[in-house]
Formats: sequence, C-alpha cells, structure tokens
Amino acid sequence: GPGIPEAVAETLFEQGELGPESSGTGIGLYIVSTLVERYDGSVHVEDGIDGGAAFVVSLRLAESAPSAAAATRFSTTDFRPRAIHRAVWRRHW
Repeated sequence: GPGIPEAVAETLFEQGELGPESSGTGIGLYIVSTLVERYDGSVHVEDGIDGGAAFVVSLRLAESAPSAAAATRFSTTDFRPRAIHRAVWRRHW
C-alpha cells in the first residue's frame, strides 16, 4: 500500500480516528495503544520495507518467567473484543 501520511500518523492512535478511506470504527488502534501503555510499553507506526506501514509494539521482558497462573490469565481463548470495547468506552464516558 501507499503507507500512512505523517499528518495522519500523528493522530492514528487517538480514539475515533479514521483514515481517509477507512471503513472501520476508529477504535482498534486506540485499544492497542491503551493496552500497550497500560503495560508501560509503546506503539508507533513506521514506513514498511516494501511500502505500506508497520506497527511496532515495544514491551519490557519480565526478569523471570511468570508463574503458570499468570501465564494462563491472558489466554487467547479468553479474549472477548466486545468486553474490551465496552471497558475502554466506559472508561472515557
């Protein structure tokens, strides 16, 4: 793809932000940003190697391996996008 213009990239992670030809809700990258920041990480967009865009998420590694309970707490089988959607919107209203 053509990538993301710098002016758009500056606001891309804000709630409700949509690209010029987007058919989405404008909440996906906002949720990513909110979750990553909650874990003291960062997320940004870069130009892709062959065009397009790359989203880079940086998180700190744990100093020791997590316990089995902590490792299973965030299982992908428990992922509920609607619950996260409601939680994020409720937090700001």
